[in-house]
Amino acid sequence: MSSYITKIIKLLKKNEALSHARRSKLTILVDENIEGLKESLISLGYRAIGLKKSLKDPEIQQLAQGSAILTKNSKDFIEDAVRFDYDIIGIEDIKFIDKATDHTNLTAKKISKAIRTSQFYNIRGNFLLKIHDDGTYKVIPLK
Repeated sequence: MSSYITKIIKLLKKNEALSHARRSKLTILVDENIEGLKESLISLGYRAIGLKKSLKDPEIQQLAQGSAILTKNSKDFIEDAVRFDYDIIGIEDIKFIDKATDHTNLTAKKISKAIRTSQFYNIRGNFLLKIHDDGTYKVIPLK
């Protein structure tokens, strides 16, 4: 296991106690192609971790256990979500990805609203939270 993955796992365990103080119990792993959303999600009260570009999908899947992967490529992660016990937040349908790095980021607000209202992370099982451009969403159980 690489030292980066070991550090992330230690960080997740160390910060487990903070989950009750946060807006969400959910840890969000932000895919490298949309890493700009990480800081905005943190400013909205989420635990968000940016993934290094050098990580391969199998390494990301191992890291994601018990968390959610935020991605524009949800199809890459669906097949193994149940086996590795992670959820997916798919934003392929969102056309405009805001570049702001604070709480004013419109894309992060859409994501946050969908997470809060769906409460998918409190339901037993693994899910794809598919967020649409207009902010609506669909929770799809993964099998």
